Amino acid sequence: MSEKQPRSAATRVGQRPSPGAAPRSPVLLVGASILLLSLTLRAPTTAVGPVLTAIEATTGRHPTVLALLTSVPLLCFVVMAPTVPFLLRRISLGTLIACALLAAGLGVLVRSLPQPGLLWLGTVLLGLAVAVASVLAPAVVRAARPGSSRAVLALYTAGLSLGPALAAGLTLPLGALLGGGWRTALATWAVLPLLALACWLGVAGSRTTHRGAGPSARPHPDEDTPEPTTAPRPASVWRDPAAWLLTAYLGLTSLLFYTTAAWLPTILEAGGTAATTAGAVTALAGIVAVPLSFLAPLATRRRATTRTLAVLAPTPIAAGLVVVALVPDARILGAVLIGAGQGASVGIAYALVIVSARSTQHAAALSSMSQTLGVTLAALGPLTLAAGQEALGSWAGATTLLASVPVLQAVIGAVLVRSGSDRDSSRRRPERQPLHL
Repeated sequence: MSEKQPRSAATRVGQRPSPGAAPRSPVLLVGASILLLSLTLRAPTTAVGPVLTAIEATTGRHPTVLALLTSVPLLCFVVMAPTVPFLLRRISLGTLIACALLAAGLGVLVRSLPQPGLLWLGTVLLGLAVAVASVLAPAVVRAARPGSSRAVLALYTAGLSLGPALAAGLTLPLGALLGGGWRTALATWAVLPLLALACWLGVAGSRTTHRGAGPSARPHPDEDTPEPTTAPRPASVWRDPAAWLLTAYLGLTSLLFYTTAAWLPTILEAGGTAATTAGAVTALAGIVAVPLSFLAPLATRRRATTRTLAVLAPTPIAAGLVVVALVPDARILGAVLIGAGQGASVGIAYALVIVSARSTQHAAALSSMSQTLGVTLAALGPLTLAAGQEALGSWAGATTLLASVPVLQAVIGAVLVRSGSDRDSSRRRPERQPLHL
């Protein structure tokens, strides 16, 4: 009798290895897919900001009207995200992701066409696609085999931080390099969702190759494993106190990101920093966030570490905001602290979603709830800070008050992880389910 061979990396992501096949290729495809997916969720939508002035000059639209181009994806998210868990009960996870990526690519291309109204139609299509993919992404990570989910999550959260930086830095240069103005600049971002779609189809093809062809081919044993019968229905997460804590944690993470992205340059300028320097310092915060958002999920292997990081991750943001508000000459230190805290918070927030999920269905339900309410909460951040500045008559005072938000987030993180630990001690977590395409 031959010895039992250890499972390869391909098997760990739900693949059946075959003779002559490179066992690591499915792993690389999954990694490329999740990275391109996360870039798709951020870069095409944030690419509009750098070209708003050019769009105004071309279309003659009022700036206030064009500002809606940055708000439409947010509105689409709030409308579409709650429906995704119900779609997932009828359509496979892989099929929904593939359709969302295709729709995102079409949306980017449609909004770049010169015909009247297509700018808005394409933006709506892109916003709906991003909403679906954003909700499903944690479920995709949850479907990864044990031992690979943290690495997949690290790629995902790093892409979320990297996407806006790429859009801010490359949109205008791409338009100048390729010609065609802002339409060409925006159209180039269709490369991301279309490449992501190609990778997803490659993963599906790899699965088919490893399983064999024809009706006699035996499926991978994991694929016969049904979703746990105890997996909660989508509506049940709304009655779960831990889900509300998770929503608050992720929502405050988003609020701090959008608020600092919108107002940090203005806060720095109010402290005497030149406009160009303020922009560079803000960009530095985004750059620092990328490696931290990648490393944070990798550090959550132990529950004690996760508990500690959930509390500590937001605290550098509080320190950075205080430094920026009260010690303007230390603005670089403040930006580094803000970026480090934001990167770590994003990584930990999504890691908590994965850790809390008991199935891919549950992951999608948690993601839908936390991201829908989180995005709504985040939208209030910039407005609230501006109102605080008007009430106090000082950006320094308003920014110092904003520093209390990451402190509150740290407290919520401590309560959330403790409640999750108590629940885990009373139940056994089911096995992860493979990704079906």
